[in-house]
Amino acid sequence: MPFALYRVAKLKSHGAMRGSVSHTARHRDTPNADPSRAAQNEQLIGFDLRIPTPDAFIAEWEKRTHGVQRKPDAVLCQELFLGVSPAFFTDCSIPAERVHRLTEWKSRTVSWLRDEFGDRVFAATLHADETTPHICAYVIPIRVAKDGTQWLSAKHLFNRITLRKQQDSYAAVLSDLGIERGLRGSKAKHQSVRQFYALMEAPKKPLPSPLKIADAVQNSVPEKGLFERHEAYRQRVAEAVGRETQRLVKVAERAEVIAEKAALEKSARIGTEATNRSLSLKLSESQIRVKELTNQVRDIPLEEVMQRLGFGEPSAEGTERVWRTGEHALSINGAKWYDHKAGKGGGKAIDLVMHVMACDFRDAVGWLAGQWSESEAAAAVRCAAIEQVRATPKKDFRELWRYYAQPDAAATQIAQDYLIQERMIPAQVVEHAIACGIIHGSFEHRRSGGRRTWCVFPHISASAQIVGASLRATDSFEGPKRAIGSKIDGFFAIGPTAILANEIALVESPIDALSYAALNPKAHVVSIAGASVPEAILPLFQRTTQPITLALDADQAGNQGWLRFLERIRSLGSSLLQRLRRLVPEYPGWPCKDWNDVMKAKTLTPTPAISPTPNVAEPPQRGIRR
Repeated sequence: MPFALYRVAKLKSHGAMRGSVSHTARHRDTPNADPSRAAQNEQLIGFDLRIPTPDAFIAEWEKRTHGVQRKPDAVLCQELFLGVSPAFFTDCSIPAERVHRLTEWKSRTVSWLRDEFGDRVFAATLHADETTPHICAYVIPIRVAKDGTQWLSAKHLFNRITLRKQQDSYAAVLSDLGIERGLRGSKAKHQSVRQFYALMEAPKKPLPSPLKIADAVQNSVPEKGLFERHEAYRQRVAEAVGRETQRLVKVAERAEVIAEKAALEKSARIGTEATNRSLSLKLSESQIRVKELTNQVRDIPLEEVMQRLGFGEPSAEGTERVWRTGEHALSINGAKWYDHKAGKGGGKAIDLVMHVMACDFRDAVGWLAGQWSESEAAAAVRCAAIEQVRATPKKDFRELWRYYAQPDAAATQIAQDYLIQERMIPAQVVEHAIACGIIHGSFEHRRSGGRRTWCVFPHISASAQIVGASLRATDSFEGPKRAIGSKIDGFFAIGPTAILANEIALVESPIDALSYAALNPKAHVVSIAGASVPEAILPLFQRTTQPITLALDADQAGNQGWLRFLERIRSLGSSLLQRLRRLVPEYPGWPCKDWNDVMKAKTLTPTPAISPTPNVAEPPQRGIRR
């Protein structure tokens, strides 16, 4: 049975778009296309690709994206390949039937493109001059916010989850034509046209000359026995010649395989050398830039770095000032720092950021450079300027989280759409949380003139007082962060009151808390902002008798957090230990790291039809470890 074919490619520069359009519009030689059938190609949607030069395509793209914001490394356009296996057209011997199949497949594919991407489809054309007809389309990945702001975001339309859904829906549209979806999770790799023709055009080792073949065959002819009959001798000669011919054919086949392998290796070697030269040049430029930024941010005062990292005011412990969070207990002595919980120390700003944010050197330098302007960072490098910066009156960060405390109606609507559409949390859960005041949205106005929308998850203390907030940006895949100035004894909670709930569940992030609450409506769910359980939440366990579920992420940090929490609970007595269990996020057939992954997997998994067979035993629960 034929399969539906669907591939996408990123075009991140004008040069990449020109190269793609040159092939699509047949401006350059296309070995796998028949020029005599070029008139059969058909423009299906949008911009007509039958243009004299690719520059017309670029000019029209610029008009379409006028006023659309984009990052320097944004994907400008997505090239889509839509087709079916050759067998769909070749297994039919009746010409009229082949034309009917082509028409049906073409119309359904065009309808699917319009339904899936709408007016984002910039152009689509049918290539009927190749062996197997297919459609090449261009999609501009424009994302529109509630306030009308437009920007290019390929991750919004073409990520791992959406691509899987697109493959499913495209195959479903073609299913009644006898076309199936490809194997989910297949390891097969697409072979480019360049690789294929490198194989086809590789120099073949010539076959032996006819004289050599004749000599070899003649030498294999046996002599006739004195009393041997002619029929028997003729049969013996035929068998001997056949054996020799088969041997010569095998020799020629082996020579051809060796020649093809050598041609592929040569082609790969040439491509690798060119790629290495390009990467070497980019690496040199990147190293120079990293060195410049390193010199700018290395000597920024550690106290200011702690403030930008979201730590509150330090507490006086003996002769030291200690900044404490759930995972860290940091003290600073000049340009040196030490983490008493991790038993590790270091020097200067870059090492501190690498330790707290668990990132590498380049990411730490990039984060520092983004937090301080070039003039501030340059001043921090010079000793005299550092003193001047320290003498400058600084903001009071202790209550800065209250900047996000007041909800904004427009931002709250954007945050609601983000949680429902992208995080796939049920609408009734999100709307109820917003109505109860435990979630809202807030705008952050930037110096550049733009603004960023935050999902705000207020933190409460054990006495039900708001003491901070967790923030999650709606336009980024970065994890949540604690609002600067938030107290460390606060946490986000959702669900029924702990006394009325059937369990108390602890998760790592507010979005995990919403997802878990949607999956377990009777649970009191607490987000602990990381894999370390804060001490402030322990009295809640001692006041209640409900089971305690530690539902941390399915990763190394989650495993270590479980072991630390288990050791802490043991020290409080056996009664709490008997109520404790661990629940790992998982869903059959889906790779899940956290509870939002489980929520998405459940949403994307089709609901099976109800079986008429009565009394079918349910499968045992999976993923629960005590």
